[in-house]
Amino acid sequence: MNENNETLALKPKIIVLHDYFAIRGGGERLILDLCEGLNADLCTGYWTNDSYPQPTDLNIRVLSDKVPASPKMLSMKKLFTHNTDFLKEYDICIYSGQSSIYAVEQHKQGRNIYYCHTPPRYIFDQRAFYRSQFSWWLHPFFEILMLYLGFSYKRCIQHMDETLANSNNIKGRLLKYTGIDSRIVYPPIDIKGFKWQSQGDYYLSNARLDPLKRIDKIIEAFTLLSDKKLVVVSGGSEEAKLREMAQNYPNIHITGWQSDEQIRNWVGNSIATLYIPVDEDFGMAPVESMAAGKPVIGVAEGGLLETLQHGKTGLLLSKQLSVADIVDAVKFMDKDAALAMREACEESAKRFSREIFIEGINEVLHIFT
Repeated sequence: MNENNETLALKPKIIVLHDYFAIRGGGERLILDLCEGLNADLCTGYWTNDSYPQPTDLNIRVLSDKVPASPKMLSMKKLFTHNTDFLKEYDICIYSGQSSIYAVEQHKQGRNIYYCHTPPRYIFDQRAFYRSQFSWWLHPFFEILMLYLGFSYKRCIQHMDETLANSNNIKGRLLKYTGIDSRIVYPPIDIKGFKWQSQGDYYLSNARLDPLKRIDKIIEAFTLLSDKKLVVVSGGSEEAKLREMAQNYPNIHITGWQSDEQIRNWVGNSIATLYIPVDEDFGMAPVESMAAGKPVIGVAEGGLLETLQHGKTGLLLSKQLSVADIVDAVKFMDKDAALAMREACEESAKRFSREIFIEGINEVLHIFT
């Protein structure tokens, strides 16, 4: 056997497992980059038309042809626990998300690596918020379910040979809620795709339209800024509510979900972007903004503390931010202030390239191979 054939024979067979593909999110994009970078197969619970198109050059196993029934977290647990016996074919399994890790029971003879975007927030740090979404009489049942899922989640993590966190923020959450110490590998950002194109006349928000992203505060701020334009390029559970808030304000435009190319263009031609979620895990959108030379009006908590530099690549508002704080920040971040931060933004984003991400993952894989 020649050297090339020996290398081919020794190369481990790798599969990446991700909960599901239902939106055009940063986590979904990360997984596709990871599979491409490692030449790995992909397994996912289900795939909807609202997510990225399925790549034709990947070997993909989709466990269900429809969205699992409620309660979704139990259905997903069952899906990955009982429908993944094929994992025995693989040398290394990399798990992403909060349900795929239940498949670790099917892969005890190989290596298991968990890439954690966050421990389940509905189980741990944001349990009270999620409980409040149910009628009061369901709260005891919710608590029992969370105790069961929390125990199962922590048991699965104990089976991992290595646990990776997408930020120091998540490293801290993992340690606090599971006792697991993890290694940080920052997510990959398409710093080559996001480029400074021009300086238009609008500010941009491209966070998902969900309650914890606080897009309502951004829209409320721009109702007080009639001379400033806001474009919101995303969709989500609060889209109808937010459209109603903005309907009488011609300076606010909500586009709904956009393609990757459209988002790159919106970011590349903006003045600056706004991103103020509650304790964001990492936050890929701010780094994409910086890659395009656009500063970010953010919030001083979560992953943004690791990616933004106040006064240099954007503004970090207080965790207890008010609408007035956002108004003042937008007034400060005029075209001149934003342009002055362009070079620092572009330089800072280079820390999060796809190449550095794949190098970080390969360093971990080399421990096992």
